[in-house]
Amino acid sequence: MNNGMVENTQTLEELVSILVTGLVDKSNIGVKYALSAVSECFVTLLRSRDGASFLGDVFGNLFAISCNPYWLVKVTLVELLAGIEWDSVIMHEELQDRAMNLLLHLLSDEDVRVRSSSISALIKFIQACGNREDWIMGNLNTYFSRSVIEAISCDMFGLPDKLHFRSNVSKYLEKVLNRIIPHLGHLDDKHSIAGFYSALASLSDSFPPSVYKSAWRCGSQEAPMLFFIVVELLQSSPIVSDMFIHQNLLTLASNIFLAMINRNIESPPDENYPFIGSPVNLSVCGLYLLHHTYAIVKLYKSVLSSQVVGGGTTSQKKPSPVLSPAKKLIKDSSDRKATDGESDKKPKPLQRQQSNLHGIPVCPVQMKRIEDSVQQSWKVYKSNLDPLVTHRFTCVLVTSLEILGSIFGWTRYDYPGITTVIEDLLAIAPNIFILTPVPTLKCIKQILRCLNFSSSAAVIDETFRTGTEDTLADFLEFCDNFYKRLAAGRKILVYQTPSEKSCLGAHIRSFEPIVISALKTYWASSDSSIQAEILLFVSELVKGHVNYAMVDSSQVFLNSVIKQFGFLEDGHIRNSATLVDAMFEYFTHLSHIDRQTKKFIDTPKMLQLCDDLVASGQNPATNYIPALKKIVYDLFIYRGNVGVSNLEKKEIEAQREVLFQNILKLGHIPETLPILFVLLHGRRGISEAKWSTESGIVSKVLLDSIETHKLIIKTSTHFHCLIGIFFSVHATTLPSLDKLRLSLSKALQTEGTDPNSLKQWMVIVNTNWLVMLRTIHQYEETVSSKLLLRILLKFVDSTNKLFTWTRVSDASNCSFAVEQLVVFLKATTLLLRKEASGELASQLIAEENVLEFSKISDKLVKMSVANPVFRKVLCDMLTVLNYPWIRVWESILHSWQPAEAKEVFISNLVSTLVKDLVSSVFGIENREFRTIHHKVFFTNHNKGLHKLHYRLGSISLF
Repeated sequence: MNNGMVENTQTLEELVSILVTGLVDKSNIGVKYALSAVSECFVTLLRSRDGASFLGDVFGNLFAISCNPYWLVKVTLVELLAGIEWDSVIMHEELQDRAMNLLLHLLSDEDVRVRSSSISALIKFIQACGNREDWIMGNLNTYFSRSVIEAISCDMFGLPDKLHFRSNVSKYLEKVLNRIIPHLGHLDDKHSIAGFYSALASLSDSFPPSVYKSAWRCGSQEAPMLFFIVVELLQSSPIVSDMFIHQNLLTLASNIFLAMINRNIESPPDENYPFIGSPVNLSVCGLYLLHHTYAIVKLYKSVLSSQVVGGGTTSQKKPSPVLSPAKKLIKDSSDRKATDGESDKKPKPLQRQQSNLHGIPVCPVQMKRIEDSVQQSWKVYKSNLDPLVTHRFTCVLVTSLEILGSIFGWTRYDYPGITTVIEDLLAIAPNIFILTPVPTLKCIKQILRCLNFSSSAAVIDETFRTGTEDTLADFLEFCDNFYKRLAAGRKILVYQTPSEKSCLGAHIRSFEPIVISALKTYWASSDSSIQAEILLFVSELVKGHVNYAMVDSSQVFLNSVIKQFGFLEDGHIRNSATLVDAMFEYFTHLSHIDRQTKKFIDTPKMLQLCDDLVASGQNPATNYIPALKKIVYDLFIYRGNVGVSNLEKKEIEAQREVLFQNILKLGHIPETLPILFVLLHGRRGISEAKWSTESGIVSKVLLDSIETHKLIIKTSTHFHCLIGIFFSVHATTLPSLDKLRLSLSKALQTEGTDPNSLKQWMVIVNTNWLVMLRTIHQYEETVSSKLLLRILLKFVDSTNKLFTWTRVSDASNCSFAVEQLVVFLKATTLLLRKEASGELASQLIAEENVLEFSKISDKLVKMSVANPVFRKVLCDMLTVLNYPWIRVWESILHSWQPAEAKEVFISNLVSTLVKDLVSSVFGIENREFRTIHHKVFFTNHNKGLHKLHYRLGSISLF
């Protein structure tokens, strides 16, 4: 160690000493400022050579701070742990474990603000640790396709959960759960109970058990023990007297239950239980969960109606405010059958024996506890305007409605007794709608879907593959087949049998009170979220083929909604994007309904409303584009060419042309890219010739807009949609390789003068590069090694310049630039894996290019201080090349900290290099390779990689 390094170490010791002194200061304010200082230099210390050892002392004092009586100090401590970029801190598992233990310790704090902050920090901690290798170490196909699907918001088409799965998140989530669950049986105070169950509920919301099955132990046929523990607490524990604990228990039980139903969707249904594909033991608990939430909703209705419910028994059910003629007719028919012994051949779903659903035991003592807590919260709520008081009173009701809605998505309508529950909920809905309008309407929408036989129980069919070595080819296949998924997801609901049609008809009059209340509330409320939910509710009625003329016979409601566009054009409505989206959802469904010889609303009228929004001068991203998205889905996806006459086909085709031209005019707005992606796939499902023509137009417009800086890409999602479009167009419409090379050469001659222009330059290069790779993939061509090295060196220079302009502590702000460079390196690595790239690889590893690779490696190593992933991705590319020059490898491995990370990486690198060289050059079988591998693997890495080359040269002697 030289003198400079000794001096730096002493300075670092003094710095850490100052921080430790501040952390043990007697003043709480001093401790708080010391924590702020630690947060400023934490990551820099962690990435330094000896910083990890010094931070061990800092962490020891952080545990002492967790016992500080001042809640603000503990909240600051939690924010410090939550703000650490654990994904960029590699090989510090010990520090991660200590941080996780500290957060779990604070879950038992007596202050609810500390517990709440700890839960939020725990979620961020899992995400930060788990995202370390999500996409950078994973494949581009999964990363790109997941982002595109989320951007186009096409959950209605049925998407596989694996697209949202993070393998490393699952690992860290399981580690946290394994620390929490064993303590549940030993919680001895209300603060620990509240903290731990609140943490579990929040984790189940942030990391759904339906996605992370292994972490939550939902991967087998049997339900996890945690589910039965929670159900038992709901049945008999006095902790449900706390409204928030009760809410968390309900949330946790519901999330696990829905995950288990999703897991067993292909199992045959049990006729004795109402849930699709659930095992018997799970169905019993699920039936209790249904009855428990159903009883809570009735309890709230009684409280709001000032009817005291005693002893856990509910008051006698009042008849529905509007009698159902269908129900009365079926009841009279049943009486006649009992008297005359006659049989009626017509289908009558409501003729089934009424259930013993209400006989599922709900402990009266438990319901009394819940009732007392609700009544107490009601008294406080009536005399207080504090939003926290409102939240405390309504939290259990909101959660119960959400759970009921979710359960109805997996419930068989023909199960005896479900009809009674539906009728009761519809009768109760107008009473609780005033208090919780949005959750009530969402629950009623799920009931409608249950009656319409459009529940959540749909088996997902994947149309693309993942996990192969050429992940760009996988993404190309994903884009090439996505139009099939859209066609399969086309759902214009039609009744198949008279029995299905009578299901909704038997209850239609029971929906009238909640429909009337919703329509009245639309104009009584100025909340755009409530108005949007009401419009979606009416849209669901229209999808169920309810006679809209009965709902709005004089079109008063429809005309009032249209008149509301004047307020949108003047900018008087907040959160207008949500409302516009719901409006056009309502309009598009209504456009499928005829009213005598005229439609309620047609596509030309909707396009006119869109033009008015554009002419108003409001932001197109919030007003115009959400409207266009719904119309595109309707014209290009839902309608297709099914069931229309030639005249209607011509009209629809003309409307598609107008819509396509309108969207092209907005090609400079990034928010239009997801719509263009859907439009192209929808067009391909309708007409291959039109798809080919429009592909050429879209490709030219987008490339010109990017190169002229009209289209500015600032987010990863928009970039992925842009690449998805170029991977979705017809191959013959893409620019030639010569034109792409010319575009890249022009880009190499430009310089960015600020961070934004540098990022746009990266988008231009990556777009042309990925389009070139797609062309190379189809025509088996290659690129020049000189061009590749020039682009790579320029890319690294631009990223390095961007990091120079930005403080190291603010390196996270450059995440978009980091991703662009990593995508370029990974795409280049995939190119080099191809057999056709053998000549390119030989040129790259030539001695004349060593200097360029040395410059690239030196700059990437410097940038690795801000983000260690650069070093790893570069090593992946050099490993594919079997890069032989020790000078470059020494540059990459120099100053890699901590030492254990370096040792692990070199071991993996040696293993990969030996395997590639032996299998490709010498053709040795796997059995022989194992012997060679063990002899080479234990090379003394500290003596340098030249030993490795020496050993490789001797392989032929074995």
